[in-house]
Amino acid sequence: MALSLRNTEQSLKTKAEDCFEYEDYACARIRWQELIKMQPKNVEYHQALKNVGKAVEDETIMDYLDQSQACIEAKDYPCAYLFLNKAQVLNTQHLRVISVETVLKDIKDRSAQVSARRQQQILTLLASSEKCLTEQEYDCAVTQADNVLRLNSH
Repeated sequence: MALSLRNTEQSLKTKAEDCFEYEDYACARIRWQELIKMQPKNVEYHQALKNVGKAVEDETIMDYLDQSQACIEAKDYPCAYLFLNKAQVLNTQHLRVISVETVLKDIKDRSAQVSARRQQQILTLLASSEKCLTEQEYDCAVTQADNVLRLNSH
């Protein structure tokens, strides 16, 4: 009986390892849980089950970040932040999470700089338009106002 139990245990262990190797984490989790029921104090089995959980987490994070990257490429930044936030819930220290976070921060910073430059251009054009009005150069005022509208529409 003991030999049969040992063979069953070895067979389950081999199946669990194979499942993990083929990234079938549900299968691996079930097999390691069965082994833990057979050998509750076996540290190797508990560690293997932890490794399955970590692999599932990493896979989920990578899926979220792939989706975030696709959103970045489509210039859909709210979407990119949504998937980044989902990945951050799982692990803020994951290297790829930090990388995507940095990319989005850089995009946000560049956008803020462009917006600030555009705002400054608009203020300059408005001041120029007001000067034209003060000097009763109405064609100049209209041209400057049109330039403001053109800049403001971007």
